[in-house]
Amino acid sequence: MSEPTAEELAGAYELRCFEIRYSDGRSPTHPFGPDGLGQLLYAPCGRMSAMLARADREALAVTRLEAYTEASEASKAAAYDSFLAYAGRWTLDRGRVTHHVQIASVPELVGRSQTRSVSLRGELLTLSYEIEARSGVIRRYELEWRRVRR
Repeated sequence: MSEPTAEELAGAYELRCFEIRYSDGRSPTHPFGPDGLGQLLYAPCGRMSAMLARADREALAVTRLEAYTEASEASKAAAYDSFLAYAGRWTLDRGRVTHHVQIASVPELVGRSQTRSVSLRGELLTLSYEIEARSGVIRRYELEWRRVRR
């Protein structure tokens, strides 16, 4: 696996796969479904943005963007549960990229940093990190992205 430079990492990417693997041997899961959607941008100026969504999101049944507040509470809750976005600054150090969150769909992320191991092989970017649950099970989160040229 290759540790990219900031110049090599900068660019736009589309999600190919988001998978969680478990140390206890259970089958992997896909937080946004097996056909989840995503866009990731690393701008050369040090700004970044990430968006993830389920492909099968339900419509809010509104006729224009400004009317989203008119959707039912249940529809808005479903939309929130099926979408994640954040943006801010990014830094790269020794094979790890850190997202310094400045705005997010989850308010608790603002002001926090999200650090990921990073590997770039040709057009494929892999970001990964691990979390250990109280039970001792380690969850490995792995997101595979493909660079977008146009």
